[in-house]
Amino acid sequence: MHGNSLAASIFIRQFEAPELQHLRLLALDLPGCGASPWVPAHYYPRQLQAVLCEATRALSSVAPVLVGHSYGGHLALDAIPQLPGLRGVLAVGTPPVKAPDSLSAAFTFDERGLLFYQQEVSETDLTIMCTHCLGPQATAGARAVVSAALHQADGRFRAAIRAALAAGGEIPDELAIIRDTPVPLAFAAGEADHLLHFNYFDTLVAPSRWGVPLHLVPAAGHTPFLENPAAFNDLLLRFVAATPPRSAL
Repeated sequence: MHGNSLAASIFIRQFEAPELQHLRLLALDLPGCGASPWVPAHYYPRQLQAVLCEATRALSSVAPVLVGHSYGGHLALDAIPQLPGLRGVLAVGTPPVKAPDSLSAAFTFDERGLLFYQQEVSETDLTIMCTHCLGPQATAGARAVVSAALHQADGRFRAAIRAALAAGGEIPDELAIIRDTPVPLAFAAGEADHLLHFNYFDTLVAPSRWGVPLHLVPAAGHTPFLENPAAFNDLLLRFVAATPPRSAL
């Protein structure tokens, strides 16, 4: 599940990876992103969560592992109570929060990051947003994938997220979800991800968490699966191996 204003295409390195071909890999474009239609009525968290849940039920014949990136990771965490048969959730660049109380402790906010909550952005803004998603070692190919996704996204998608954060009631208490769920959880980030406060993950109460509080992927920024797919894919395979199948959805 991709993040804010991105697309399923950002997982291209996983779909191409020989070491993952024994897995059934699925990714979808959220409404307003990638190849999906622009339908502003479906851009709010509850509607997006419903899209994720319906797609997961329709496409998964066995209990899946959800991999959510950034905002997509929040949608995956928020969907846990509605998808009791999940095998696990790997949240990438996603600190679980109780909005608005813990946002400042979890995220670093600056003018670049705030562009992801603006409806209207310029070509210069899109370039800044692309750079913000990536670490300093990102290849031209990775930049091209992220840039193309950002250009496809409907700006009203970003505005809807901003409105939901301002309203507060649209965002579930993710701290309560991770505290209470038996579903195995893992949290990962690129070691050069400047959007997050890494020490925040040490404070989380998540009894079903697998491994260390935060798995850091070397030589990567906010999109480690695209920037360092070999290291990320190894982490994914180890998480899948550590999560026994649960009952079907």
